[in-house]
Amino acid sequence: MKNTHLMNISELRETLAGRPYVHVIVASSEDRSIASIGALRRLGCSPDHLFVFTYPRFQDRSVSMGGVTKHERIVSLMSREKLHEEPVPNAHAFSLLHKGLVSIQDRAKGLPIVVDFTCMTEVHLLALVSIATRNASSQAPLFVCYTTPQYYSFEEPGFSGWKDVLFVPIGSLSSIALDGHSHGLILAGHDGERLAVALQESEPETGKILYTQPETRPDFLHKAREANQVVVKRLLSLRNSDSRDTLRAWKEERTMLDDLEHVLAISKALASEARRSGGSLILFPFGPKLVTLAAALAIKEEGDLASWAVCPIPTRLRPDFTFGSGHTYCLELR
Repeated sequence: MKNTHLMNISELRETLAGRPYVHVIVASSEDRSIASIGALRRLGCSPDHLFVFTYPRFQDRSVSMGGVTKHERIVSLMSREKLHEEPVPNAHAFSLLHKGLVSIQDRAKGLPIVVDFTCMTEVHLLALVSIATRNASSQAPLFVCYTTPQYYSFEEPGFSGWKDVLFVPIGSLSSIALDGHSHGLILAGHDGERLAVALQESEPETGKILYTQPETRPDFLHKAREANQVVVKRLLSLRNSDSRDTLRAWKEERTMLDDLEHVLAISKALASEARRSGGSLILFPFGPKLVTLAAALAIKEEGDLASWAVCPIPTRLRPDFTFGSGHTYCLELR
């Protein structure tokens, strides 16, 4: 990931410079799911084609899911020839979205593609990472967008129970080293139970816990610390198993949401440590998806490293877990 320059939506509009382009979004009842395309339209920049991935809970419009999908507002403004709704039967099947994105790249025929990954599941975000590296040899520009919410609904958790835990490969090697030889990178989010469930499946012996603070929103950072304090306190009490090393096995660090250079440095350092020890690197992708994207890209670019993401799959996801649209970050993946 050579380019870490984040653009705002106006800069993206200038970069597109009136050229025809393809826009990809994921249907959701969250306001921020259409923030990028809505802002571009207000700036006079409309896509030649709009692809809308719809997850199962939004495919039957006759069923109320706690709010209509916000993409209906945009759909009503698009001609039938330019609109392509793509049902995704399983919101946590890596191959389904991977194939869908590959198909869009092929159909775009060299046009710039803007993918808004704000409301993708973590598994599908990792599929986008795979597509981004595939795009490295392509001449077609690939841009991604992510919009923060204005508020989270902290009264209740965003998830209700867990039905499975998936291990999603990031790197080119498929083997998982023994837990005692693996390193971990925890991207802490607002649901501590999710992290606890993931660590029950695989707990690396050493690693780093990374908290993220969006600019001007220290309350988001405070909530992440509060939600994970029990698990983090236990991890920070551990020491390296090597009797010659009395340092903490786990360390915590903070980064700003727009500091992708910092995220890349941390991810690459952990990947190097894992390679030197002959182990694997396990990613716990529970923080902001922009940070997950940067970390996964950095890890994937390390090449011959066994690396995986642990993704607990919720039984039910609350459709009203976030409200409003905050800042939209845009990035060109070269």
